[in-house]
Amino acid sequence: MDKQPAELMDQQVALRIRARRTDQGITLQALACHIGVGFRQAHKYERGLSRISAGRLYHVACALSAPIGLFFTTGPLREEGGARPNAPSRISADASVAAAETRTVDKQPAELMDKQVALRIRARRIDQGITLQALARQIGVAFQQAHKYERGLSRISAGRLYHVACALSVPIGFFFTTLPLREEARPEAGGATRAEPDGAAGATHHAGDLA
Repeated sequence: MDKQPAELMDQQVALRIRARRTDQGITLQALACHIGVGFRQAHKYERGLSRISAGRLYHVACALSAPIGLFFTTGPLREEGGARPNAPSRISADASVAAAETRTVDKQPAELMDKQVALRIRARRIDQGITLQALARQIGVAFQQAHKYERGLSRISAGRLYHVACALSVPIGFFFTTLPLREEARPEAGGATRAEPDGAAGATHHAGDLA
């Protein structure tokens, strides 16, 4: 997938959520109930007024019977022309392609999936021999913010996760698989844990942060 700014990908995800929901004939109220948020919050997700976290997007994918990869396809899609329940559009074709890179997963709480995503980011980075500092540079955030992503101290937005997937050379669906994964069993390359800058290791837990 071609790399786009995180903010632009967040907007693309919002458009594809709306297009998929409309194609499936599901009301926004029904989607909101299914993913456990209020109607106004669901509206903000679809309009790109509020960035959706990885865990919440996972719930949206479950509700709309779509592979996660569908929301990250980068073909042209205009909101004004996307609400066509009777038109096959590009969405159906994209779904078959995206299905090859992810699989159906059992529904888990959004917060638990956010933690799972965090663990998989860290595991993949270490497996690739990439330092956290290098990852932070590639995705355009500070070291401490990248540290918070990996530790589950800050929820990662869909657009930022897309950048992480590009940096770590994996399909987006990789982060949503539910195979057991223990962070403690995966040391940094060389067997040593890299020292964190002052303040990073003791970062305050802000579960509601989204960046």
